[in-house]
Amino acid sequence: MSDEGETPEQEPLPPGPPKPVTVKELDAVDFETALPDAKIQPQEFWTPFNKRAQEAHEKQDHSAARVYSLLSGICGMHLKPNDHAEPWGPMFVTTTGRSIIPSDLKGEQNAELLAIVDRVKN
Repeated sequence: MSDEGETPEQEPLPPGPPKPVTVKELDAVDFETALPDAKIQPQEFWTPFNKRAQEAHEKQDHSAARVYSLLSGICGMHLKPNDHAEPWGPMFVTTTGRSIIPSDLKGEQNAELLAIVDRVKN
């Protein structure tokens, strides 16, 4: 503050958590077509889901990008079998954030996923 009476500039608030991907969005995307015909392990689902997320983002299909980003995040959690307190961690951590962990899916997002789980084939 250089002059008396001036107020300091406020820093913008950090963005909150993204709004949950809804059942309507999940139902609108045939996400199981992203998976290869060959049998793969669930942790390998990250690659095709991430590829579809990038393609949807490039096409500006925001809803599909959200669905595929969520699914790739879920499939990309890092298993830490020797850590009994927190067996799942983020796939990556940077100076600006990290990938998702199970506690990110609490509440509303978990409810949206639970609503479709019986219809998921793979």
